Amino acid sequence: MKKISIIIPVYNEESYLPLCLDSLSNLDYPKDGIEVIIIDNGSTDSSLSIAKSYRSKFNKLLVDHFPDGKIGAVRNRGISLSNGDIYAFVDADCVVPPSWLNVAIECFNNSEQLAAVGGDFLYKDNPSWLERAWALNKGQYSRKVHALATGSFIVNRFAIENAGIFNEAIEAGEDTELSARLIRSGYILELNTGCNVIHLGYPNTVGSFIKRQIWQTKDYIITRNGRFDRTFVLTFLFLISNLAALTLMPFYLSCTVLLLFLSLIIPSFSSMYRFSQSAETFNPIILVKIFGVQYLYYVGRSIGLCISFFKLLSGKY
Repeated sequence: MKKISIIIPVYNEESYLPLCLDSLSNLDYPKDGIEVIIIDNGSTDSSLSIAKSYRSKFNKLLVDHFPDGKIGAVRNRGISLSNGDIYAFVDADCVVPPSWLNVAIECFNNSEQLAAVGGDFLYKDNPSWLERAWALNKGQYSRKVHALATGSFIVNRFAIENAGIFNEAIEAGEDTELSARLIRSGYILELNTGCNVIHLGYPNTVGSFIKRQIWQTKDYIITRNGRFDRTFVLTFLFLISNLAALTLMPFYLSCTVLLLFLSLIIPSFSSMYRFSQSAETFNPIILVKIFGVQYLYYVGRSIGLCISFFKLLSGKY
């Protein structure tokens, strides 16, 4: 039996943390094979006391107060306190299925090259239109990928020891950056629906959604995958077409209209691609909502990309 260390970064998650920990206490993996490590990043709400109150529900639960450091440092703090053969990262606003760990172990047993397995994020009951259009029903699948998100990221200890721990200098995208290093080290990553989690903390307003995309992209220059990154290219084209349109608007109206039209093509094709990759049934209303979310996605990512470029030029990397 593999010893698994479940690592949960926490910052002001009193609304979601009990649901996350309840789901972990219901895992069908042997209790004596699990240790839960909660790293509190300086919460000002009751997250810390909630975490400590769950000690009786686990064979081993460690709560550590770590107020300083970016998210990469918080995750590395969890690694330094772990004794497991496998690190299972989950966010405090996520709920895992009972078979979460068993599915991952089965994947590891089927491939010696597999460094990590993860899942997608599902929407909660009664989602907002934005949550519903963003977290589409993707059906069942298992496939190799170039990056995994740490909301559900289960990785072999030896792979981390070979490729290195999380980058502590960046504010976001530490999972993408680590994924790229794992692949460069000769490992493979797998996305498996058996490791999907319900994301309770999805942004449910336009403002919060754009703000989330900005935060996730403001270190994009150094965290993007070393391979051809389609999202990076599309975001860059979306940004350039809109900036060019704003610049030419006072002088060349026809060019401005053309550039704005081109900027709409990118979220349109992205929307159709996302729909084609999902298990959703055809519905014009959901297509319109998907387009709206994709447009907001590129707006937020473009702003984040500008911040990332500025940080690069100012020597902050």
